Amino acid sequence: MKTAKRIISLIFHHQTWWVGGLIIIIIGVGGYIVFRPQPVKYTYITQPVQRGTLINNVLGTGNLIYTQSLAVNSQVSGTISSINVHQGQTVQAGQVLFNVKNNSLTAIADKLYASYLQDKQAISNDETSIIQDQYNLNNATANLTADQQPTATPSQQQSIGLARQQQEVAKQQLNTAQLALAADQANEQADWQTYLTQLETISKTNIKAPINGIIANINISPNQYISGSSGNASSVNNPEILIVNPSSLKASITLNEVDAVKVKTGQNVTLSFNALPNLSLTGIVSSINPVGNITQGVVTYNLIVTPSILNPQLNSGMSLTANITTEKINNVISVPSTAIKSNHTGEYVQILVNGKPIKVNVKTGLITNNGTEITSGLKSGEKVITQIISNKPSKSLNSLQSSGNLLKLNGGSGGRGGAKVRAGKL
Repeated sequence: MKTAKRIISLIFHHQTWWVGGLIIIIIGVGGYIVFRPQPVKYTYITQPVQRGTLINNVLGTGNLIYTQSLAVNSQVSGTISSINVHQGQTVQAGQVLFNVKNNSLTAIADKLYASYLQDKQAISNDETSIIQDQYNLNNATANLTADQQPTATPSQQQSIGLARQQQEVAKQQLNTAQLALAADQANEQADWQTYLTQLETISKTNIKAPINGIIANINISPNQYISGSSGNASSVNNPEILIVNPSSLKASITLNEVDAVKVKTGQNVTLSFNALPNLSLTGIVSSINPVGNITQGVVTYNLIVTPSILNPQLNSGMSLTANITTEKINNVISVPSTAIKSNHTGEYVQILVNGKPIKVNVKTGLITNNGTEITSGLKSGEKVITQIISNKPSKSLNSLQSSGNLLKLNGGSGGRGGAKVRAGKL
């Protein structure tokens, strides 16, 4: 600072020409030092050419659901007297879930049984009558036989006629008793079957589990009156108790329409769960709903994934992420997709040889999330340039943008479908 002031003082007080010249020289030398062009240096980021597996996948989100369930409803009307299970409980087929009280059912059963007992008494009376009528018939027949003589007198002929009449009456009485017995036996069987049916109805007041499963929902409460409407829409859509099949737990996945067209049944899936970060399950796509859902103009499709095994930690409703493998090829040469460039002659990569980039023409195959297949032009172990870093980023970027070569940057999940910038000549 003192030197500068001294120079300025010389200029104004002495006004010597050589001082002005000295100042010009100093300014020129300083400007050259500050603004002289710096040599551009490049740093090359490389990755080796590898042989391995290439995979394309899509991601979807969803929840665990039970795909098999059964509505359980009372078939008889009455008041809920007890509920013997709770939500989430595992039950066995035949286990009583709840009970219904209906006193009129028992009263009807008592009347039916009384009718059945009356039928049995009538049958007993009929059997007694048959025995007596058969006895009378036998006597009438015996009398008729005794009266029938080869040379019967008129009085004997009269006795024979009377014996024949007695025999016919005995036959009719026996036939009537036999018909009464058959009718009473039919009544007995009908009343007994009606009584058994009523007992079966009474047994339905103890509502049992039809299958092994898990209680998913209970929509009744003690002392509640139910109408026994097991067949109507309300009982199906809002059952008194809902049982689900625990082995039917599957993943319901939602995909956007772009990814959905890539998915097919049988493809492998990896499932991860928000609530269980350390748990991962494999599975397969078991079904795809061909009907899309449209929400505010966005189209999505639902699919079902069947896990290969079920874990006891899993519960219906848990949120999850599904990684679906849509394409997979093994034992191929591949490079990162960022290494692939193209121009009017085709696709190429740059490999680093003795610190210098060398252009190598290549042919590519499958483009996946984890790289691009190279079908010719490279071999395992060679190092391809994936990124070029300049010591003058702004100037280097201008140079990249003004050149005719394309450097393809990774777009995330689209392989070579990402952003593109121009690469300068090296």
